[in-house]
Amino acid sequence: MEIHCFASVPLEQDEPVPAIRQFVRLLRDGAVGTGHGEIDLNLIGTSARARRTIQEFRPERTKGEAFARSLEIAEELTNLGAAQIKSLHFLLSADGFRSKGSSEGSSAKLVLLDGKSFQRKQRFDLSAHLIFEASDPQEPFIGKMLGEIAKAAGIRFQVQASLMRVQPNEPGRATPEELFVTVLTWMELIEDVGAKIRERISLAGIPHLMTTYEAHKFIFDPGKFGKSVRVDFTRMVRKWLKEEFPEYTRYPDALDGETLHKEIAEDLVATLGVDKKPKSFSKEFTMGLGVGLTSPRFAPTADRPFQLAVNLFRLFGIAPLPMQWTYYTEADLQEALRGAAVLAKQVLAIFEPEATKMQRAHKRSIEEFAGPREVSAKEAYELALPLLNTWAEDAGLMRIVSNTISGPHTGLFPLSLPALNGEGRLAMNGGWWLQFHSRSKKENLYVTVPCRGCIMQTLLDAPEGRYWPSDGDQILRDGWIDSVEALRIARAAAQRNGTPGEAQPIQLLELSSRANVANAGMLPRPPFREGMFAMETSWRISVSVKSEKERTITSVTVPAYGDGAATVTVHAFDKLGRPSRP
Repeated sequence: MEIHCFASVPLEQDEPVPAIRQFVRLLRDGAVGTGHGEIDLNLIGTSARARRTIQEFRPERTKGEAFARSLEIAEELTNLGAAQIKSLHFLLSADGFRSKGSSEGSSAKLVLLDGKSFQRKQRFDLSAHLIFEASDPQEPFIGKMLGEIAKAAGIRFQVQASLMRVQPNEPGRATPEELFVTVLTWMELIEDVGAKIRERISLAGIPHLMTTYEAHKFIFDPGKFGKSVRVDFTRMVRKWLKEEFPEYTRYPDALDGETLHKEIAEDLVATLGVDKKPKSFSKEFTMGLGVGLTSPRFAPTADRPFQLAVNLFRLFGIAPLPMQWTYYTEADLQEALRGAAVLAKQVLAIFEPEATKMQRAHKRSIEEFAGPREVSAKEAYELALPLLNTWAEDAGLMRIVSNTISGPHTGLFPLSLPALNGEGRLAMNGGWWLQFHSRSKKENLYVTVPCRGCIMQTLLDAPEGRYWPSDGDQILRDGWIDSVEALRIARAAAQRNGTPGEAQPIQLLELSSRANVANAGMLPRPPFREGMFAMETSWRISVSVKSEKERTITSVTVPAYGDGAATVTVHAFDKLGRPSRP
């Protein structure tokens, strides 16, 4: 497996010049094997002085330079004048080297982040990263290596503070097919449990529970600004979890905040967590639950299960934005937590017994699940029509997007199963995600049609005036061309442009409308109304090719009704996500 260790490096002084000098000194003293090392200087500034300083300094000079010369350029930052230093944000990183004391085959990275715009108590954050491979995180060489690095470079890594990613074809690990049927079983379980919960449990009358739209109105009510008081959310929630859910416990040295677990079967735990939103939305929270597979077949270590999670309100058919409890004062939060405890216990009473089915999910066969639906976008739309007819007479299609069914669940494992075939139809791991709008209900319905597994649907409130363009503006008229035809046109256009078309796998197929605001003049203010913008409806097809140095994305736009020429755009980005060439 690949282990990625992190270490926070204490700053000698939380000021630009000392922080930059410490960054440079750590690299000079502790970096070895720098033949392929690179240093990136990213200077940010919005004032005229800052822009002039960046232009004169030319941080891009490090590109292609030897590691030692790049360090000299970084050190030149400390010679800037006081006013120039003050005008800038500094983001410095170095990678492609080894840390002194580390084993052959490992790699290291050092990052200096400037949090000036966040107005935090500590402005700079200096962190070190160490990446290496091991068959087990308890291998003796790991402790020895981390000790050598601490002695030689003064950086103290800990395996506990790390990410672990399973590599392809590791002996004893789950196969791609076993992982895939595990995910399909989880999605099936969500639908089955959700149906039972919606029959037995109501969300009516739960204190401080709001939709996203209601929560925003509550938080940003001008009449309430300044009346909120500081609330120690973490202290109150940890006490609440301990009192209300004593059978759920936290792993030692857990990195996942307020996520607890409870063993419900051999090699299987149920998980329960609280998700609090940051900054402007810091007085909102929601809850999630899930399962964790702890057997060595799935988990890197016993305390790092392979997790499958779902938001609590997805079980009530509400997604993609969940409902949340919203509060101002400590009394509000206490009342919200009391109601949340009642709701969560009712849900867990249904969820936990059903979740034990996940213990043997990997034993199932792919053929047990509905499908295969090797369908085009238009054929998926036709499969969704029965759901629309029972939901709203005025339902209109807003968007169709291809997606990867297992994507949200398999970040720990490299699962490379195709989502689309070469004709623009679903392959094994693919699904069409369709979004519909009803003006009369003021709701959006989301339908997922997967190649394998159950067809899923969720609802989201969609009151008028929230977005531009409005939901109603985005409804597509009939007659749009199918994904198969759109892909054929896109490939022909890419070949005329000199861009590889046939050989590259498709990353994304999307049919949607976008507002043309180029000639709109000043942007209007809410509430937004239908008809405020001219709409352009298109298929957008993306192909992504990644190399060691850069990622190239080719995007082809195909008019949705076949009434215009396709356009091709190619963008290249370096490994930090910045444009590397036009």
